Amino acid sequence: MVAIGNPGPPSGKWYEVNQSEAWAGMTISALDHPNVKEGREVIPGAVTQHFLADIEREYGRNSGVYQSRVLGEFADDADETLVRRSLLLAAADRWESRDLEYLTANEPLVAALDPARYGPDSTVLAIRQGPILRELIAWRRTDTMTTTGRVITELGERGVGPKQTFWIPPEERGWGNASTVTVGGDQVVVDEVGVGGGIVDRLREQNYRVTSYNGGRSPRRPAFANLRAESHWHLRMLLEDRLIALPRDEALFDELAAIRWRATSNGKIQIEPKDDLKNRLGRSPDRADAVVLAFSGWQSRRSRSTATVHWG
Repeated sequence: MVAIGNPGPPSGKWYEVNQSEAWAGMTISALDHPNVKEGREVIPGAVTQHFLADIEREYGRNSGVYQSRVLGEFADDADETLVRRSLLLAAADRWESRDLEYLTANEPLVAALDPARYGPDSTVLAIRQGPILRELIAWRRTDTMTTTGRVITELGERGVGPKQTFWIPPEERGWGNASTVTVGGDQVVVDEVGVGGGIVDRLREQNYRVTSYNGGRSPRRPAFANLRAESHWHLRMLLEDRLIALPRDEALFDELAAIRWRATSNGKIQIEPKDDLKNRLGRSPDRADAVVLAFSGWQSRRSRSTATVHWG
């Protein structure tokens, strides 16, 4: 029996196989690949010197990524950065050059809300249209009712409206048809954990088309520990595939670039606990959370990323 795989963190079944005396193992480094040794594409589509240089520049020779993806060794440091800053800067370049603007034709606006209450954390409202994050609006220290009113005001100013119900006169109804019809309503995604549940209920009462989000729920794909991990990985893939555009926001980029992930002992992708990230950042990653929510339901036809649910 021959088993072939790529090394990752020092845990899980594949690591156990490599440590077992019942198996005879060998390591093949990317540095030994014909394309690298000869400095030309001997095998089309395989690893290149340019790829190795990119890995070294982005992560460094001592990183777990270089150790795993270049040297073919299990990484001593299982935690890795979710998003490289270079990908965020490239997304900002696309936003400023308007390269993806043509993809927003007939795309609805989608609003995503990461709410906070009193204290240092911010409530952040993200507005997305197709692959473009239009803007981020943030404020602090408001109760849930005030936050809901602020959200409704901000949405109204940007053309994000509630559903509308129209009465149909009896003479215009078909046999058996309802006397009213409900149309329209742009999508609003709200993190329901903590204070978000009350905001979800209030927005629905105001006839908004609301999807509640809970990162602790089960993911659609078994490769992830939970929906939070799946949503974060989805954003990572969209950025790597250069499919989305983000406004140049240093606070947002600092938060996204600080997020770490790891593979659990059963091989599932997991995002670090939010409290760990807050301690390292010195603040809550509110902007990053809102952006993850905004894109978690969107997938380009060209994307290889793992979407959660489709919200348009």
